[in-house]
Amino acid sequence: ALPPLTNVVFMGMGEPCDNIGEVTKAAEAMTSDGAFRMGRSHISVSTVGPSPQQIRALEHVPARLAWSVHAAQDEVRRRLVPTTRHSMAELRDAFAEVLVDRPGEKGVFVECALVAGINDQPEHARALIELLKPLPGKTRVNLLPYNPFAPDAEELRGAE
Repeated sequence: ALPPLTNVVFMGMGEPCDNIGEVTKAAEAMTSDGAFRMGRSHISVSTVGPSPQQIRALEHVPARLAWSVHAAQDEVRRRLVPTTRHSMAELRDAFAEVLVDRPGEKGVFVECALVAGINDQPEHARALIELLKPLPGKTRVNLLPYNPFAPDAEELRGAE
C-alpha cells in the first residue's frame, strides 16, 4: 500500500497560473471533506508570477503560495526567467495584495535557485531582502543551489 498523502505542491509541471481554473478545482477537491480532507497548509502553489493579474487570481485558491523569485533585480531575473514581462516590484505588490485579502494567510514562501556567479553574491541577497520587506506576514526564503551539471548550466554562465 502507498503511504498516506500528506503534502501536495503544484510546481515543475508548467506554470500553475497559466491553468489557474484547473489548479483551483484540484486544490478544492483536495481540501474537500468529501475527498482528501487535506488542510490548505498542506497544499502549495508555486509560481514564477507571470503577471500581476495572474498572481491576483490566486486569491481564492485553497493553498499556500510560493513565489519562484530567483533574482530581485529585474535584469538578472529576466536572464534566469526569460518569460518575465513585469518588474519584480509589480509582481511583489500583486502578491502583497493577495496576501492581505486572503483570510488566515500567514505569508508567502519564496524560492531562489542560486546560480554561481549570476545571483549568488551578497548584493543579490541584499536586493532580495529589500524586495521582500513590504510583503505582509512571514516571508520564508528557500535558497536552492543550482545544479552545475544541468544541461543549461554552461549556457547560463556563458551568457555573462
